[in-house]
Amino acid sequence: ITYNMNGTSRGEVRTITKTIRTQDYAKTILNTSNLVGYFRLGEDSGTNAEDLSTTGNDGTYTNTPTQGAAGGLRGDLNPSTTFASGSLEYVEASDNAAYDFGTSDFAIEFWLNITSWPGSVQYLVSHGGNGDYDEWETRLDASVEGRFSSRIHTAGGVAITVTSGSDSNFVESGWHHIALVMDRDGNAQWYKDGATYGSATDISSASTNELNYVASLWIARRTSALYLDGSMDEVAIYNKALSASEISNHYNVGSTSLY
Repeated sequence: ITYNMNGTSRGEVRTITKTIRTQDYAKTILNTSNLVGYFRLGEDSGTNAEDLSTTGNDGTYTNTPTQGAAGGLRGDLNPSTTFASGSLEYVEASDNAAYDFGTSDFAIEFWLNITSWPGSVQYLVSHGGNGDYDEWETRLDASVEGRFSSRIHTAGGVAITVTSGSDSNFVESGWHHIALVMDRDGNAQWYKDGATYGSATDISSASTNELNYVASLWIARRTSALYLDGSMDEVAIYNKALSASEISNHYNVGSTSLY
């Protein structure tokens, strides 16, 4: 984009050129290995939520969430979607083997903006979410601002809760990049804005439990309700444990001014 500006009183013309790159983040995600789901949630209208990963398992916007709002990526014109729990708004994608991680590592990442921290649990991205042994989930914890949690079960059915740090300024500071990494025979770790967020949790005792739940993929809810109030952007799912450097790079690409 080129701007011509009248300069000094002598009438000289100055030309300032700014190049706006709107797809750098998407290219980065699509070039990350083991991507099995990528929902940008950037549609301006309609009910189809496109999955840009090779899985190609598009979702459906349900109950008319607000589309086309400003997104979480700095300098990227791609919008986001805002969900309201009172209207039961969410995205649903049909069950797919790509979300059945078995005993393999996996990771979930997204951008999130909420205007108030909920007083009850609200779900973000989940494959199931009812407490069954073979599902996975991500959610906002109630009452403690900025705290996220997930659960994974041992083969014997014992639930291990994976909790993030907390941040009393989470709401006030707007958009955040969030990631959860599950190293099945090691630790689970939450990340916020490119850095570790809270302590790692040992989940090795759950390494033999098969995560092959038969259910839809949900964004902004779980199988039995618990809807989200907030905006989500750039939901990505991987069948590997993202490295700390990959997460940091994703955050930096999405948060750095592109002009």
